Amino acid sequence: MVQFSNTISFEQIIDRLMERGPAITREDAIAVIRAYSQTIITLALEGNKVSTPLMSCGISIKGVFVSQTDTFNSSRHSIEATVNPGPEFKRLVREKGQVQQQEANKPQPNPLEYLDLGSGQRNGSISAGRVAQVNGHRLKFDQADPTQGIFFIAADGSESRASLMVKNTARQLIFEAPAALAAGDYTLEVRVNYGQGTLRPAGSTLF
Repeated sequence: MVQFSNTISFEQIIDRLMERGPAITREDAIAVIRAYSQTIITLALEGNKVSTPLMSCGISIKGVFVSQTDTFNSSRHSIEATVNPGPEFKRLVREKGQVQQQEANKPQPNPLEYLDLGSGQRNGSISAGRVAQVNGHRLKFDQADPTQGIFFIAADGSESRASLMVKNTARQLIFEAPAALAAGDYTLEVRVNYGQGTLRPAGSTLF
């Protein structure tokens, strides 16, 4: 699967254009590009196939006409835009395109905030045996699997798993911190099994 380096906005395109030192102002460049784009859209809406070095575009109808006398019906048909790369763009991609193999992005839990409800502190103290909350993304795990869950890792590497859960959702975990936690610094890990036999702990978060 191809992974893009970045998503470039219209403003960033203008920034790159102005770096080339064109003989027009930024405002003129924006106005010309917008007028060019609007002209292409208008021509396509008039039923034309518009062909440029960058792309060709037009409109098509999606759906099935049951007979030669069947007419357009918005409940069964839709008007769709069609866009295809133009010949110049395809040629330059073939001649100058470069690839770099990257490791595939793997989903992993992402805890962003630890709220100790016993003391009211955020990303600070842990009250052993008291209710706590973790906010973030992709946090939900299978409570029946002892290899998944919320783990407090001490400096010596020993682990304590939170066993009493109050709320277990993708964006929020509410639970009781292990009562046996001794004083010290801990790394919090949320571990989730995404169905491929591999546990993906979140990045270490020190509290």
